[in-house]
Amino acid sequence: MASGNERKAKESFWKCPKCDHINRLEEEGYSWWRCKYCGVLRPLFLYEVTGIIVVIAIITFFLISKSYDPLTPYKKQLLVMVEDLKIDGKEKNNIQLLQKRYRLSDELWKKAHVEVFGEVLRKECRTINIDNAKKEAIHILAADLVIESEVADQLIRDICLVDLPRSPFPESSVTLTPNVRTLVDFIEQGDYAKAQTEMEEMLKTYPESKELKEIRQQLTEEMPIDITFEYRLKDNPTYVSFPISASLMTLGNSLTHEDYYRFKISPSRVCYLYIYQEDSERHLELLFPNPIYNQPENPLPIGTYQIPSQTKKEEMGRDVAFYLEVGNMTERIFIIASSFAAKDLEENYKNVKGSLQAEQLSENLKKFNADIDRRRNVNLKGVYFRELRFDHVEERDETSTETLSTKSV
Repeated sequence: MASGNERKAKESFWKCPKCDHINRLEEEGYSWWRCKYCGVLRPLFLYEVTGIIVVIAIITFFLISKSYDPLTPYKKQLLVMVEDLKIDGKEKNNIQLLQKRYRLSDELWKKAHVEVFGEVLRKECRTINIDNAKKEAIHILAADLVIESEVADQLIRDICLVDLPRSPFPESSVTLTPNVRTLVDFIEQGDYAKAQTEMEEMLKTYPESKELKEIRQQLTEEMPIDITFEYRLKDNPTYVSFPISASLMTLGNSLTHEDYYRFKISPSRVCYLYIYQEDSERHLELLFPNPIYNQPENPLPIGTYQIPSQTKKEEMGRDVAFYLEVGNMTERIFIIASSFAAKDLEENYKNVKGSLQAEQLSENLKKFNADIDRRRNVNLKGVYFRELRFDHVEERDETSTETLSTKSV
């Protein structure tokens, strides 16, 4: 066995593989890694350097992996998805794929969603006023992110420093599953047949689900709302009132452009209310919700309201009511109330008002009236539908009577 001095002597020189020169320690200009004469690298030098690089790489990888947070890239991508305060069906699928890609446990997944929801609130609550539409969007976003209602409400209070009252949108999708949001989407699009089928299937899987039971209750129980139609004829200061109690009602009197009419609305449950007026000349108007005529917005809180609102009366200093233009035609007023928004009606009404050509207008009106027909024919007590008809004339027949005839459809 070689002694320590012998090993040291052997290491004090090395032979160049190219020029066969023996590089000795005692020579002037000796280099342990490079030949003095031809400059060729020492044979073991590359292995030594490679080994050092590998060791550094291993240490670096270990340090980075220790500090790597898989939530960071997930949260960044999730923030991009929720910029518009909503998550569509495709994005929901992407969220599930991202959870699998980053191998997030359910606990980490929920933690990321709470943190992202908090970031969204910090951004949205910079504005002074948060309207009802944004309030609803915030609560729906919390539901789509599967954040428990208590956690979401506490975040809203802590970050926005206010309470955002929850709309009649059910608690369902907050604590159960994102599939409940799909069920509510069917209802809001007026596809009640598909919604009922989907709800029955989900109840088989979740028979004790409080959320699903609440949705079914809101669809099947009578919508508690009283609506009165009031009108006054020319030169008559007194309004004649008739409760709208049947699904189809016809006013015995015809109305002219010199007459006035309004509505009294008394919901006993928070609801979404829509009042549309369409005449036989294909003119369609939204009477509620409409900021031109009314102060309250959807969802409509419990209470009693006049449409047009009393606020408008105070602003203008006189009685405020709807009136007609000069003409001869038939007027139809559709009144819809439910615990859920009617997004299909909202969208198709916008399309009607944005129609630039007669053919486009006709097609969009057809879609709008199809949405109306679905609500007229649906067999759900929680979907309130009433239709009021009256004649719109230039001159009234003085023999007409101040009555309403009713017909159930």
